[in-house]
Amino acid sequence: MSSSSSLSSYSHRLPVWAQLGIALALFALIYMILASSAYVSVWDEEDSNFYESAKLGLQMRGLSPSAPTAFVFWEKGCEDCESSIRALQMAPSQVRIYGVHLSNSDLPEHEIRSEWLKLAPAASVLLIDKDQFLQTNFRVRSIPMAFLYFPKHKKIFSYLGDISRNLEDMNEVVSSHSAGR
Repeated sequence: MSSSSSLSSYSHRLPVWAQLGIALALFALIYMILASSAYVSVWDEEDSNFYESAKLGLQMRGLSPSAPTAFVFWEKGCEDCESSIRALQMAPSQVRIYGVHLSNSDLPEHEIRSEWLKLAPAASVLLIDKDQFLQTNFRVRSIPMAFLYFPKHKKIFSYLGDISRNLEDMNEVVSSHSAGR
């Protein structure tokens, strides 16, 4: 009887190869979760061609920033976007802030503006990019995506992800490119 009871308990266990496969899959899943939450983007300096292209695109929209300017590409309902916009309240005072809403939906404009006013610094400007011109011009890959535009230095820096995760670096980039330097 003991041989049949041990045999029946054995028949309910997974083969070793399946157990190892499950363990490996769980390890990979845990690693991806931990790595994604620890991932922090950096402010990447774009090349001069990118700067010139962005400048031309802005001019075509009637914008010619003369001071350091942050452009944040976002959509209503995106949690990381909302966090990024709130973080801009801690941006250095010399930075002008533009929110560029990727309006590829049928959301009423007043809802988008209302959301922006709840989240953004008071002196900021909202652009609704209905035709996705600025999105294309700035080569936005995902949202939120932000750009720091420095017209005096003819430089532009990009950041993919939630700015609040790396606000210190944004302030450092702005400080190193401030008017007196």
